[in-house]
Amino acid sequence: MARIRIDAKLEEVERALRDTGRPERITAALNALGRVLVTRIQLTFRQSTAPNGAKWAPLKLRQGQPLVSTGRLRASITSKVQDREVVVGTNVQYARVHQFGAVIKPVRAKLLRFPNGAGGFAFARQVKVPARPFMPIGPSGQVDLPASWSAAAINAMARAISPTP
Repeated sequence: MARIRIDAKLEEVERALRDTGRPERITAALNALGRVLVTRIQLTFRQSTAPNGAKWAPLKLRQGQPLVSTGRLRASITSKVQDREVVVGTNVQYARVHQFGAVIKPVRAKLLRFPNGAGGFAFARQVKVPARPFMPIGPSGQVDLPASWSAAAINAMARAISPTP
């Protein structure tokens, strides 16, 4: 699963919530964080940009937007709170190829065969898929949230732990 794993260091927040008699709100804060990240990641698909705002490489063999032909990858982005962390990601097998780019070579044949967008097929010895990052994560697993994403996450978490009127 391609995922963002955020280990929340929440001792101070938990202490403050215990003092207010609302320690159960920590899960609500983590859920709010997950929702913000999923929304922001899905926005990268709509805008065809990486989380840092860089435009994705254009398509070569078909018209339209990259990564949204069927919408499967975009729709697969989910978040889940596990203990004291938020896991955001996808179970789509080809997500890593699109996030980081790859060179694809045939395994059992001499050539790759794929639709060319004009109703026929194209053949190639290999295909280079450019990186089109949609999650704020690098190849070594480091999370790099843009400032606007962090601000939105902090605001959402603050609203989630605030006492309701």
